[in-house]
Amino acid sequence: MDKAGPSSKANAPTPETFSSFHTELQSAALKATRTSASLPLDLAFYKTVDEDLKTSVDDLEARVLALIGRCLGLASGKGKGKEVRVDGEDVIDDFHSTIVDSVDVLLEKTVCMALIPTFK
Repeated sequence: MDKAGPSSKANAPTPETFSSFHTELQSAALKATRTSASLPLDLAFYKTVDEDLKTSVDDLEARVLALIGRCLGLASGKGKGKEVRVDGEDVIDDFHSTIVDSVDVLLEKTVCMALIPTFK
């Protein structure tokens, strides 16, 4: 994937390039998942003793949440990012409902769109 960033329209996938984009996206997501599995379970403790680590992790967390918001905005068809906030230390609980609700809406839209041709 090109490093131009999420707001780069020059790198937006087209129907012709979507397959390779999808493959690269899946590969990047798998790599990130594997890397995150190697993080220590007590990362919060390490953040309290190492200010540089805390800064790096917090900056990365903000970037990831912004990217998730951008993806949710694009998936909704509005093109605008959706703010994903984390209040407190439990990232999973704080934005779980945002992700689940958005995926539910997308799945409902997909099912509706799949059923429309059968009603014609």
